[in-house]
Amino acid sequence: MRLKIALGGVFLLMTVAAGAVPIKDIASIAGMQRTVLVGYGLVIGLNGSGDRRSSLSERSLNAALMQMGVSIPPGEIKSRNVAAVMVTGALPPFYMQGQPLSVTVSSIGDARSLEGGVLLRTLLKGPRGDALAVIQGSMMVGAAPGGVSKGNVAHMSGSGVILESSSGSFHANGRMTLALNHQDFATALSIQETVRLKYGVRSANALDSGRVEIVKPSHTRQDWVSFAAAVQALEINPGSRARVVYDPRSGALVFGGSVRLQPAAVSLNGIDIRLEDEPAETQLKLLRPRGPTLQDLITALNALKASPTDITALLNALKRSGMLMAELEIL
Repeated sequence: MRLKIALGGVFLLMTVAAGAVPIKDIASIAGMQRTVLVGYGLVIGLNGSGDRRSSLSERSLNAALMQMGVSIPPGEIKSRNVAAVMVTGALPPFYMQGQPLSVTVSSIGDARSLEGGVLLRTLLKGPRGDALAVIQGSMMVGAAPGGVSKGNVAHMSGSGVILESSSGSFHANGRMTLALNHQDFATALSIQETVRLKYGVRSANALDSGRVEIVKPSHTRQDWVSFAAAVQALEINPGSRARVVYDPRSGALVFGGSVRLQPAAVSLNGIDIRLEDEPAETQLKLLRPRGPTLQDLITALNALKASPTDITALLNALKRSGMLMAELEIL
């Protein structure tokens, strides 16, 4: 791995080369995904910062009061201390009844702020519509991970309660399946061969570019948890896909491996660069025995103090013309 930082330059350049990594860093075990939850609720106790023109919160509050035996004629509830919200969260792969749950609360009306409010009891439902958790209590505005602060988004840490335990398992019939985070045939085969080398030729089978079936050998004395942990700890050299990611706002450019370019002549806003295999006597030469690389081009652009706008235009043009032999993502 190489890291180059030009403090006074145009952008940050990072070249990441693949090395041996544990299987758990590039693949997950099927059946260990999170369960997404969502629920509709009401926040009360707002100091005049609740919904103003939205009638959703008024109708919901009226319905909630009727469930408690309090009947109020329609149109008589005119409170800006209430806000209609959506509550979102996620359960871990293996959850237990009574475990705490953290959620995010987001206004869906025209409330100015949820600060100081209290969320009434809200059921959180899973993908099949069954209630899996319940939550109620005070919220914290502006405590989002990453420093994001919005008055109409609040967070509740550990205030929810999981209603039932998970019944899923990560193995069945003596098998478990590894799902690759980024599908690649070479990586799947590498996992297969590494596991076979450790546990025998029948212990792993690459099903396709995204799945590898793992069979627990009958001769091993490990339980399933120990076996899964041992498999995840095995290291492989994953296949790498040429990929370039550029963020023009920060100037960060990240690409893996030796990204190649087809020979080309580039002219942009007074910048003239020739990408070629053989030496030439004119303009700026970028020479490599196997052809020019993206790192060659970036080094030249950095020397010429190209702007982020020029770099973005150039990368897009190279990709569209087929000269950039990699996936390109502009953030």
